[in-house]
Amino acid sequence: MSDFILHIDTASSRGLVMLSENGQCVAKKENLNPHDHAAFLQPAVKSLLEDCNITPAQLTCIAVANGPGSYTGLRVALAGAKGLCYAWKKPLLTISSLHLLAKAMQLQMADFYTALPKVYVPMIDARRMEVFYALYEQHQADIALLLAPAASVLDETFLTSLPSQAHLFFGGDGAPKWENICTLTNVSFIKVDTTDIAFALIAAEQVDAANWADLIYSEPFYAKAFYSPTKIS
Repeated sequence: MSDFILHIDTASSRGLVMLSENGQCVAKKENLNPHDHAAFLQPAVKSLLEDCNITPAQLTCIAVANGPGSYTGLRVALAGAKGLCYAWKKPLLTISSLHLLAKAMQLQMADFYTALPKVYVPMIDARRMEVFYALYEQHQADIALLLAPAASVLDETFLTSLPSQAHLFFGGDGAPKWENICTLTNVSFIKVDTTDIAFALIAAEQVDAANWADLIYSEPFYAKAFYSPTKIS
């Protein structure tokens, strides 16, 4: 039996509507203008399902990237996903944007050899010298949360309290700011190709675990009080 999942992500400058089947991407539509995410979302969902000959009744659930990220983009995605879940009577999955990024990093670095434990530090630009970040450690073939998502200003004290016996991988659109001032050893900076594969895999795992979000009380995870999307580069 196939699990078709509709994925929505407008947390960053790239808007994504994607259909996956059993953990693999089937088709997707993208929007690269963050100011148009709200107008892009519903027509993209309709067009995607029509192109794939999939009806809402065939969907297992809807998965949304729930932040941190653009304040407005997060609200667009979650409000859109909730509305579709109510209309189609489908469950909702909310997935951390940092978890998606960390999983994508882990998949890219699967063949990278290091004698040290691998720790992934996804970083999302929060403007100026601030980032949203979290730490995930390699756990067999997967990753496990080591340090909860948070917002932090990048300076010489950032992450200095971490044990040095690990190889740190930094990635995401906030990583280049850190690369310019980072003095830590045993580090690698990764240009993340895409989070789409990670999105499909994590959502499939959440379906298996029946890890549904509450349709009434689910809120975006902002990580700080306000983050404007108006100057995303």
